[in-house]
Amino acid sequence: MKKLLPVLLLTLVNTLSFSLLIPVIPVMLRNWQMPDWTFGLILALFSFCQFWAAPIFGALSDQFGRRNILLITQGGTFISWLLFVVLWFVESMLVLPVFILLAFLIVLRVVDGLTGGNSSVTNAYLSDITSKAEKARYFGYLSATMGVGMIVGPAIGAYTIASQYGYLLTALVGGLLSLLTLGFIAFGLQESLKDKARASSIDWFKPFKLRSSFSDLKGQKVVKNILIVRIFLGATLASYTSVMVFYLLDQFALTEIQIGNFLFFVGGFAIFNQLVLIQPIVSKLGEARALALGLFLLFIGLLSFPYVELYSVLLCVYYLANLGFSICLPTIKSVLTTQTDPTRQGSILGLEESLGALTMAVMPIISTSVYLFIGVKSFWIWGSLSGLACVFLLVTCQGIWSKSLATKLTSS
Repeated sequence: MKKLLPVLLLTLVNTLSFSLLIPVIPVMLRNWQMPDWTFGLILALFSFCQFWAAPIFGALSDQFGRRNILLITQGGTFISWLLFVVLWFVESMLVLPVFILLAFLIVLRVVDGLTGGNSSVTNAYLSDITSKAEKARYFGYLSATMGVGMIVGPAIGAYTIASQYGYLLTALVGGLLSLLTLGFIAFGLQESLKDKARASSIDWFKPFKLRSSFSDLKGQKVVKNILIVRIFLGATLASYTSVMVFYLLDQFALTEIQIGNFLFFVGGFAIFNQLVLIQPIVSKLGEARALALGLFLLFIGLLSFPYVELYSVLLCVYYLANLGFSICLPTIKSVLTTQTDPTRQGSILGLEESLGALTMAVMPIISTSVYLFIGVKSFWIWGSLSGLACVFLLVTCQGIWSKSLATKLTSS
């Protein structure tokens, strides 16, 4: 477990860099009398930057090593928090037009979004230091750490923005965490990529060449199909999470505090699932059947949302959906790494992260618009995306019901 500490710490800090600001930026924008939709655009811009950066940094790590790229990217994250401190002092001491403050905020979110693309590097690092038998379990730990960050971050952000120092305190907390992580990388992280496994070149515009990226996967049918499943999964998650708060307000008339309590409670589902259930499920079913099961549970859970009227029933249904997601994400990463050459793992995981970031940049805008027209019935659409992914997996990957995906699907 000791060897996982660098990866878990990096993942936690990267998640907090995003989640700390979930309750903070809306308050800032309203104080500047900006419309609420600007928050959605800032989120989309952040995700778009990750869409570009994830495969680039993944490929760079294949070429120059994981540790060097992690140092550079974590340094960028630290700089973004310093810029947040500068923004607070500028706003406090100078009277500037709102559009200048907004432009400053956008710049620092771009910096953080670009450097936040190092998640592909941490995934590749984890793949370097784990055996095939360990990957699903350890990627589960990684997802659990993300869950902790998504639970703790908004709470810290809410407490700090409510303090007398406002978002200055938020920036100082985020900056301190980032600085500690930067020091840990510099003095405590060993390079995991062997020299003989290094790649030799990089295409800086490859994130925008998704068609050619898939074309490069000739002879890697399993990897290509799993990435397609990842697109469906990413679209499902980005869509339903974007409208979940609206659903809680409309279907159950929860207050803001009750919504916070709900999100805090169900966040514990992810931690429990990742730490306790993932490894037994994968060991019992194999990666392929576990992935199919996860997609099916997500499908059933989301399709049930419009019919739920009791809060207690909602918790049960949400648990099914959460369990499905908890199974899918680490299993997909495990499959990709076991099916990919070591010299290309950073690139493939970067492509996988990029696809996830792309869906996060596009689908929230679509899903909130659809919700305005058909309300809670929109969950039928998002659940159907997961169902289609499950069908696609079953149809395209022969041998799906065998216990060993690595041995059966490679020959498909």
